[in-house]
Amino acid sequence: MPLYLHKSLFGDKELLPTSVRIFDYGESPIANLGVCTIAIHTGNSQEPQMATCQVTDTRGYLILGRETARKVCYIAFPHVTPPSLTGMPQIHTSVNTLRPESSEANEPTCVELDDVVILNGKRHCLPLTKEYVLTEFKDDFEGIGKLPGGKYHIQLKPEAQPVQHPPRAVPEKKKAAYKAELERLCSLGIIKPVEGHTGWINSNVPDLNASIKRNQYYTKTIDEVGAELHGSEYFTLVHAKSGYWMVELDSESSSID
Repeated sequence: MPLYLHKSLFGDKELLPTSVRIFDYGESPIANLGVCTIAIHTGNSQEPQMATCQVTDTRGYLILGRETARKVCYIAFPHVTPPSLTGMPQIHTSVNTLRPESSEANEPTCVELDDVVILNGKRHCLPLTKEYVLTEFKDDFEGIGKLPGGKYHIQLKPEAQPVQHPPRAVPEKKKAAYKAELERLCSLGIIKPVEGHTGWINSNVPDLNASIKRNQYYTKTIDEVGAELHGSEYFTLVHAKSGYWMVELDSESSSID
């Protein structure tokens, strides 16, 4: 709970001591000023639900933890029976291929029946095991993908001036690891050696960022995303590792990055 919110509810009421440690998303510590107890009224219960809040001198909103959100019936965790991992599901290849309309030819199709799921016209028996998914969709779990839309062009401001930074000093004991990582990125097609003169030698992101024309792109807020998830029951977590590597630059832009 932010301190300003605590003061709006309780004034200068003294906080109780606590030993709970709080860290932000980047794992930096946040000073915990103390603890208080609040009553939360929800539409699911006539009786208020009591919740313990850790108070910090930060901006933002009240954040409910998993157990508190479950206690006040904001979320629920349905019981899910894990699939058996003892065998590989049988694939039925005799099923007729689904034929979507021409306007939907590029859209993925999914039909779920009692004991099978049909993805893009191919039938897969349920339950789907981890081993089966990794084997059947092997191509989706290898290498670095590319986002659709073609290569991206970085637009610079008319007054932008190229900068050339000197090479960064690397400790001798780390040179081998740096060289191995650069060679790995080259083999993946993420980077490539630059031969010949280039106006930009940029090792400091703020210098380049200050020279870029910004494309206006609206990003939804947490509240908007939360409203769209209303009524949802099942959630999954996707770790977008190396996300920026999936945006391929055109030749001109790659020489200034």
